[in-house]
Amino acid sequence: MTVTIEQIIDRYAKPLAVVADKDEAPATDVDELIDQLQDASRNLGLAHFDTDDVDAAATYLTDARTSSGREQQVLLNKADQRLRNAWDLFDEYALMV
Repeated sequence: MTVTIEQIIDRYAKPLAVVADKDEAPATDVDELIDQLQDASRNLGLAHFDTDDVDAAATYLTDARTSSGREQQVLLNKADQRLRNAWDLFDEYALMV
């Protein structure tokens, strides 16, 4: 499966923005997405949710920014998988706020 940074942003920016308290301004680039993942991790942690998937996705995206080729694709796939794992957390958090 091939996934791009743009696809990850398109899939996750809006639900992530709610968790990051930035629902008025979803991420439009990878740097904003990483920042919002860090904010979301903090908010989820304060609400006593497990943040492992969100933290790992942020790390993979950070590394993917500076890599290329096969290495970047592997990192993007891992980030996408971790964000898919966190999808239900985003929904649960959104219901709480």
